[in-house]
Amino acid sequence: MPKVTEELKPRAFWSKFHEWLDEDNGLGKIVWWCSEFCKEAGYVRTGDAAPWSMVKKQVIEETMSPGLLLVANLLDQIKESTNGSGEEVFVTDVQLIQFIKDSLYEGRPNQFLERPMTVRKLAKNRGWFINDMPSQNGAFGGVGVRARLLFSGPTHYLTNPKVILEKGLKPFNINSLAKI
Repeated sequence: MPKVTEELKPRAFWSKFHEWLDEDNGLGKIVWWCSEFCKEAGYVRTGDAAPWSMVKKQVIEETMSPGLLLVANLLDQIKESTNGSGEEVFVTDVQLIQFIKDSLYEGRPNQFLERPMTVRKLAKNRGWFINDMPSQNGAFGGVGVRARLLFSGPTHYLTNPKVILEKGLKPFNINSLAKI
């Protein structure tokens, strides 16, 4: 994603730039640079996902709601806190929504509260693995709640939530982290 400056360049700058393009083989130099870059980074072909960049991340984060930004930072912090140990952990979409509700709305319902699917999509985009099977009624949330499990790694994410429950595995305690 190119970054464009809002600084207006003087006419002399553009005259010199176009002279470089037209008379100093500027376009050829750009093509050479692109081919050298692609030798290292590879080509982006039609249908490929756009490569990730800090600018792309910044643009995406600037469009996030306060709740999603809070969850994105929390998920990154969880991965960072467990990365050194190699331990894979999981959280639930319901748990993350409750975190937003508690952090931004003092536990009260709010019409702008994110939906579980939105939280799962964000987690997937941040490198988490989503178990698509809903948990048993109330197993990982309150009564009437069928939470989905979001794993920090690929080891258990395809495991039936019932088996996770039988093994006695519990979601990561997000309250164990410092306030974000």
